[in-house]
Amino acid sequence: MTCYTVISKSTSPSTVREVRAYTEIRDSFQHDIPVLTFLEQMSKQSEHSAHVKKFKIMFKRFADQGHAGLTSEMFHQAGTVGKLTVMRFSSGSLRVYCFYDGPHIVLAHAALKKSQKTSDSDLNSAAAVEKKYNQGV
Repeated sequence: MTCYTVISKSTSPSTVREVRAYTEIRDSFQHDIPVLTFLEQMSKQSEHSAHVKKFKIMFKRFADQGHAGLTSEMFHQAGTVGKLTVMRFSSGSLRVYCFYDGPHIVLAHAALKKSQKTSDSDLNSAAAVEKKYNQGV
């Protein structure tokens, strides 16, 4: 069973596109949505709160218009791990790494920007989530 939470979905009946967040199911059916937990923590810090609000707008825009609704500064390829293309939403120093599942995008990992180059650990974290997601773990 693949576990995800729909964050935003297209409003057009002709387009089926969702922004999904990978959801970890823990013992006794408790769940955790790591990307949303990270964004919630960042929203409590004044220097990041406006950027967290921008993510909500970008997720909605992606659901409605796909990547064409976002600038390359907001959404672009972060790198590859094996055959997986890791995409990235960016706002300020916040980064949300994700991957495609058909027409949908799955939010996999979030982090603070530490350097100009995307770290291998951020790409590998997104790839590990993609593996769990596709295995239904």
